[in-house]
Amino acid sequence: MAARGTGSPGSGQSKGTRPRPTGELGRYLVATPDRGSTADAATDALREAILDGLIPASTWLREEEIAAELQLSRTPVREAIRRLTSEGLAVRMPNHGTQVAPMAMEDILAVYTVRESLEGLAARLAAQRASEQLRTGLRDIHEKFKRAAASGDAGVLSDLNLEFHRAIRVATDNRYLERFLTQVEHAVRRFGNSTFRDSRRVDATIYEHESILNAIVNGMAEDAEVHARSHMRRAREARLEAFLRANS
Repeated sequence: MAARGTGSPGSGQSKGTRPRPTGELGRYLVATPDRGSTADAATDALREAILDGLIPASTWLREEEIAAELQLSRTPVREAIRRLTSEGLAVRMPNHGTQVAPMAMEDILAVYTVRESLEGLAARLAAQRASEQLRTGLRDIHEKFKRAAASGDAGVLSDLNLEFHRAIRVATDNRYLERFLTQVEHAVRRFGNSTFRDSRRVDATIYEHESILNAIVNGMAEDAEVHARSHMRRAREARLEAFLRANS
């Protein structure tokens, strides 16, 4: 399906590359797509594989190999790669092909600069529109997060963290804000090396989420925004520390 390194897809495998086991990508194809939806299915499968780290940064995306793994024709795969390029998850290299977009420390800084503003706005709007369903939902997610903290499962904690923020953005009922924050979420998932491997960050997140939650539940829009922005600044610091440790 793909090969890491600087060689182009058409030039054979570059030095140090290794083929992927057949079928590894196929598990991301939720179901056999109906006629007309194969491009959507291929896009979703490739996106999730990239976000989960199955297809690493700088990996070449080869249409023929991907199509074989997904048991689809090359046309929907080509469209899927085009869509992921427009989303910023892949980059087109002139005269070579398309590869998964690389990630660097500058990406973390850029993403969290945007995320701080957007998450703050989302929290403000959610507080202004807070329904009983949102209040109950956020409390439930927060309690699950606290219980998961006892087990120290970073994967579960990461999922619940995303669920908490996803519930807030959906509650804004603003499709543009939700779209932008969804793209931000995709970028964050690609950073890998969950900060929740550090128990100190887990404890801090419980406190920070609780502050956001209380502000939203009580309809305190300004406080909700302040707490959300502060939470993002601390998340950025933790993410940078994790990135530096992983790359030192």
